[in-house]
Amino acid sequence: MSPLYQRREPPRGGVSAGATAAPVLEMAVAGLQQIVLRQSSGSNIAGIVTAAAAAATAIIAGMAAVGAFKGITQNRVQDRQTRAHRYLERFNSPSELVSRTRLHDFYMSGPPDTPGTQGARRRWERRRIAAWERMSHADKLSTVHGLNFWEELAGMYNRGLVDRPIVADYFGTAALSVWEGTQWFISYMRKGQPSAWEQLEEMCRSIREIRSQ
Repeated sequence: MSPLYQRREPPRGGVSAGATAAPVLEMAVAGLQQIVLRQSSGSNIAGIVTAAAAAATAIIAGMAAVGAFKGITQNRVQDRQTRAHRYLERFNSPSELVSRTRLHDFYMSGPPDTPGTQGARRRWERRRIAAWERMSHADKLSTVHGLNFWEELAGMYNRGLVDRPIVADYFGTAALSVWEGTQWFISYMRKGQPSAWEQLEEMCRSIREIRSQ
């Protein structure tokens, strides 16, 4: 039986090319130091030329590594932008539109949570929870799919694996609306799963901070 709430761990990055550039440049510096030492000690010209050649080779290799690092950085920026746009495409796909509609109808269609309507709101929430408890496991998975989409996107956002400005601009209002509109359900689910949808919570906190600046 599949869990209703699945925490997805985005992949972590490996060693960057920048990490390889530093020791190569250190070799270059060491080679140049050898040249200076040999010049000051009267060593023959062949030794000086050899050390200079080694230093030059190390410098070229170091610059190539730095260039590769810059290229990798640019590629990572493009990758983050591409992933963000793919989530936009998925968000607007027919299948996701069905999930979004179901998310709104089940979780967010109740009376407003205002002082004058709190009683009606609490009754609506209790009816929804009772309906949730009567659902089959398959229906629960289908109903919660929309929330899990947001949790997945938020996990990518929090790890910096999607372009944050794109997500904040295009998803920000919808994400905040979903978080605020499903608080009653998330609070209920966290009685058994304290970390449920914590990625969404963290992303929404970040989006609010960005908008307050």
